[in-house]
Amino acid sequence: MENLLEKELKKWQSRAHRYANEGIFSEKVLKSSLFIKEQIASLDRISLRFNRFSEDDLFQMKLLKQERRNLERILYPNVIVRFIGRIINSFKFQKEEARVSQSKQMAIEEVRTSLAKTGFGNSIAEAETKMKEGKDFSLPVSFYVNERDRMDFQLQFSKDENQNFIFQQYKATLFNEQTKDKKEHAFNVEPGYTFNSEEAFHLLSERAVYISHPVNGWQALDFTDKDADGNYRIKSFPDKYSHFNLKESLLKLPFKEEAKLDIEDCKIRLQKGERLEFEVIIQNASQIFSLQVNPQKREIEVYNASNKKISPNELNPRKHIQSIKESHNQDMSKSQAQKSSRKNGHAIKS
Repeated sequence: MENLLEKELKKWQSRAHRYANEGIFSEKVLKSSLFIKEQIASLDRISLRFNRFSEDDLFQMKLLKQERRNLERILYPNVIVRFIGRIINSFKFQKEEARVSQSKQMAIEEVRTSLAKTGFGNSIAEAETKMKEGKDFSLPVSFYVNERDRMDFQLQFSKDENQNFIFQQYKATLFNEQTKDKKEHAFNVEPGYTFNSEEAFHLLSERAVYISHPVNGWQALDFTDKDADGNYRIKSFPDKYSHFNLKESLLKLPFKEEAKLDIEDCKIRLQKGERLEFEVIIQNASQIFSLQVNPQKREIEVYNASNKKISPNELNPRKHIQSIKESHNQDMSKSQAQKSSRKNGHAIKS
């Protein structure tokens, strides 16, 4: 299998051959000191990018250095001039080496930041150890969300065109240990916005998450449609099109005071994709319900303890008070009718 160093050397070699064979430049130009200097500089850049070598690379690096020396002899036939040229080039090489080193350090810092932002800060030390080996790699991460649900992750790291490591993506799998069901999706790590591990759990739990980049709006996974890589397609609901106002919807809930809902806290948690539980006292009995957002229908969904969706109006305290009054009035009417019938010598069966 062709390695990255071999690819770069072939690219360097093919450029020179293309210039010569296709007649892009004259033979005189290709033999000029300017072109030879550029060839040497290209080899130096390759050498700097591959500062950690596997066993397969070592032999190729030796050949690279030999090729460089051959080009030096052509460029500087005189030994003294060649020696002075090496001194001058060494200063240039050190300067370039410092720039490349700084670039690599910045890339490592970017990996640290990306891991922390996505909720994998505990994997930073392990990732740095693996990066020192110089090869693409992945790291497994797993934790329980609750007594039945487990989240498994595969963090993928690879090198970019400058041979700097990047945290490319992570594959998230939600596994239910009771039903054995699992859902998985690969989340790309991008400069603008990347879903963190907690948001990945909520998305795989069929809930929506609110993001602010590239545009403000809700996003959810479409579990009825997958792309060629086996990932769920992402449904987007930008604010400027959906016109769904979460805070206004929360304020319209008829039971917000009875449930003692903190509107601002609820808004923040629902935007993260959480499903919020709350308690309501109905006819002197405590009952647990939950809320989650459905941006496609522009509504807040309410579920009872049996996970059955109900209408928010079913928790309207006024409705229950009215229901109690109606029941009381019916009992009173029934009692009066029974008393009246007894007076008339009739019995009524209930």
